[in-house]
Amino acid sequence: MSRVDGKARACLKDALIKYMTLEMSSYTFDEITTEVSNTSDDSVRRISGILYFLYDDTIDHAISVSPNDWATLRRLIAFLATDLEIRTTEKRDPWPFANADEWNAHECFLSEIGLPDYDPEVHGRQVHSWWSRIPIGVGLVLLFAIVVAVTVVLIQS
Repeated sequence: MSRVDGKARACLKDALIKYMTLEMSSYTFDEITTEVSNTSDDSVRRISGILYFLYDDTIDHAISVSPNDWATLRRLIAFLATDLEIRTTEKRDPWPFANADEWNAHECFLSEIGLPDYDPEVHGRQVHSWWSRIPIGVGLVLLFAIVVAVTVVLIQS
């Protein structure tokens, strides 16, 4: 069993709240999750590792998650306010809590911090434009085709 690190939990919980309430962008959030990942608290290390996949660390952006991810993040905040340890590897509701009773017993903490309800226009905005999601290989082929097409048009005119 690992040692519970209350300071690391509080730091990660506060950073997650700020990220979810748009008071912090991804770069700052990344710095904090990386910093707390060096703790002796296994649960904090696991949560920090999972949160790494929550954002894009190549562009500084506000939170962008699905409704299911939002619900998980709410549970993570409540979990980080406890001295519990993650006892299951299954990432399904009500993870990171072991069961629904454990989650229900700690959900009340969330009402104290006043997290907003999930709003897809605010919390689910795409980070990248559509063209930045084109794979590099496909992009290069398209670019080559455009150059060839423009060259042919110029030669014919």
